[in-house]
Amino acid sequence: MFLNLIRRAAGKHWAPREVHFEHPRPEQWHEHCKVFDAPVYFEQPFNSMIINKADVVRKMPDHDPMLLLVMQDAIRRLSADPVSQCCVHLTRTGIQLQLVNGEPSLEAVAEKQGLSAWSLQRRLREENTSFSAQVDQVRKEMAIHYLRQQHLSVSEMALLLGYSEVSAFSRAFRRWFGCSPRHYRQSRAG
Repeated sequence: MFLNLIRRAAGKHWAPREVHFEHPRPEQWHEHCKVFDAPVYFEQPFNSMIINKADVVRKMPDHDPMLLLVMQDAIRRLSADPVSQCCVHLTRTGIQLQLVNGEPSLEAVAEKQGLSAWSLQRRLREENTSFSAQVDQVRKEMAIHYLRQQHLSVSEMALLLGYSEVSAFSRAFRRWFGCSPRHYRQSRAG
């Protein structure tokens, strides 16, 4: 039920201001009021739930700021080039979504595209790249994006980029940019 989804996100005691149904009022209409914990109106022009404006802008109790950053960046990438559905584009999106859980898996990214790991590798080769090259490139681009987020520590960035240790992230960053993440951030701040 839609109400349960909202309560999972907004808290188990959340209630709408009022609820409207198109259908006629049933015999047990009071049960609707109990479930919704709000006034319920029947024979309305359309089904709807009226919510308070404060509920729209309120933070979710279990919000995850790091996951929000990952998702916002994925949405930004997808909307920047909505017509591009090439293998590399889909692979990069899959990699980005997997990074927060650790090292991206070729098999998992291929499966999301409806391909075998071998087929994905072949298609990437046809576009003159590889899965590992795309993982590296996505991490490099996202590292710069995350470094601009002043509230993120280097260890948080390492986790967001799928590294199990900060030292591995620092080595990769030094390979990409010739300096440590901290030095890069400090040089851009001043």
